[in-house]
Amino acid sequence: MQERTFSSCDQVLTAVDGPHEIPPWLPHTFWPAPSSTEDTVFLLWAHPDNVHQAMDRIFFTNLLLYFSDIHEKRVSLNPFQIMLMQHNSSTTSVWFPTVTWLGPLRWWVPWVVQASFAAVGRLAGMAPVMEKYTSKEDWEMIRNAKDG
Repeated sequence: MQERTFSSCDQVLTAVDGPHEIPPWLPHTFWPAPSSTEDTVFLLWAHPDNVHQAMDRIFFTNLLLYFSDIHEKRVSLNPFQIMLMQHNSSTTSVWFPTVTWLGPLRWWVPWVVQASFAAVGRLAGMAPVMEKYTSKEDWEMIRNAKDG
């Protein structure tokens, strides 16, 4: 496995900047500008190859609407729910992105903890996709895929 080094930097992107590509496995975070007077809107296209359960539109819609409700105090943060959603889409949070001396442990530790939380979430009856944040058409498609 090739050793990778990542730098930590903040970047402000606007519509005039055009598309911005985030390479696979690169830790990243996005957030709205605090001084913004309107909602932040961004278009996302994730298309990994050879991934069983990819990050798709439904995943991002659920995750970002859930985070929005948490931020606006409409719902409480549930780490089991978040980790189940991420684990089901083969993604994970990198807790120590700038601690490069950890090497592969930066990925391995969060992945194992997330898998444990996801298992507990499933045992508690949670699902990786929440009906509240899913369109009726997508929800029916998911239900039909489960039944079929």
